[in-house]
Formats: sequence, C-alpha cells, structure tokens
Amino acid sequence: MATYIALIHKEEESDYGVSFPDFPGCVTAGATLEEARKLAPEALELHVRGMVEDGDPVPDPSTLDQVRETAESKDAAIVLVDLAVKPEKTTRINITMPASGLRRIDTRARTWGLSRSEYLMRSGFVHLAPDLDGWRTQGDISYKEGLGYCVEEAGVIEQTPDGARPGLWFLVRRCDEHGRPTSDMTRWAATRRDAQQIAEILGEADSKPLKAGTWGR
Repeated sequence: MATYIALIHKEEESDYGVSFPDFPGCVTAGATLEEARKLAPEALELHVRGMVEDGDPVPDPSTLDQVRETAESKDAAIVLVDLAVKPEKTTRINITMPASGLRRIDTRARTWGLSRSEYLMRSGFVHLAPDLDGWRTQGDISYKEGLGYCVEEAGVIEQTPDGARPGLWFLVRRCDEHGRPTSDMTRWAATRRDAQQIAEILGEADSKPLKAGTWGR
C-alpha cells in the first residue's frame, strides 16, 4: 500500500481544498478541515484508477522533504493518504464492433460516470458469472422451469430503494411457464446470480401451503 501526501488549503470565503503534489488535477474539497481529510482518499483512488485505465504510469510517492520545498506547500496542512488499492497492470487490446454498438456503450458509460474501459470490464464480469443450477439465460431474461419467477437485466437504475448509486441492476419478476415476465418488479439485485437466488426463495415460499391464520405476501 502506497502513501501519498495531500495538501489542504483554506482560502478566504471558500471551503478547504485538497490537492496532491504527485497528481496534478486530483482535487477535492470539504466544508471543514475534517471533511476535507476524509474525502481525500476517495479522490486519490478515483484519480489513480482513471490513470491506470488510460495506461498512464502512476508515480512513486514524494517524500515530505520534497513536498516541503515546493511553493504550493506554503501555509498548507499536510495529510498522509493511503492508496487503498494497488493499481493493477493493464493490457491494451483492440476490438472490432459496429459503430452503433460503440455509441450505445459510450452512452451507458457516461450515464454511470464510467470510462469506456471500466464499463466494458464490469459488463464482462457480470455476464461471465455462471447461472445457478437449472437456470437458463436468453438475452436479457433468465428463468428456471416451473419456478414462477424470472430475472431480467434492467439496465441502469438511477435510484435504488436504499439509495445505492446508479448502476446495472437485475429485476426479479413473476413469469409464465415459458419464462416471460408477467408483472412489474418484485425484487432487485446487483448481480444475476443474486437475483436468481432471490427468485428461488420467492418461488419456494409460493409453493408452500399457508398455515391457518397467516397471510401470503
């Protein structure tokens, strides 16, 4: 884990600004000194991830003595910030696809606030995950014979019920015997496998007879 130096400045009638001598352009700000300090690690990690995706080299941390000799450190509070994730070496690849497909990918990536590379990588991980036993996936729908619930790839959901950030989500919906959705969303999950597990739990609950004095959902 590498540790980098952050400088916190306070200008008159402004928030506390954070900058990193080793990463020009990596900045954040907080209303208080403590808030600025807490936001610094996230700003650093996001900036470094972007550099790695673009194939830019990540510099080694400067020493305290080196930073103190710079003009920007004057009147600044110095904070040490750990880079939580060690940047992984990336490999450049060439791919061929229709221009219309690339436009759709770029549109979705912008909606999520991701780079094209990160969007493609995340999408690949989602679709490479194997289905649970007995499940079959066709296009955006996966289903299991006789279960009564199917899973649908919903695309980007801007706001989930618990306030999670926008992203690719999977909806659990009631379906007919052919796996075709017949209702609105019942549950949602961040991965297809999680959604399939939820669907199996719901299907099992529906198949059990209700005890006297209870109500079904």
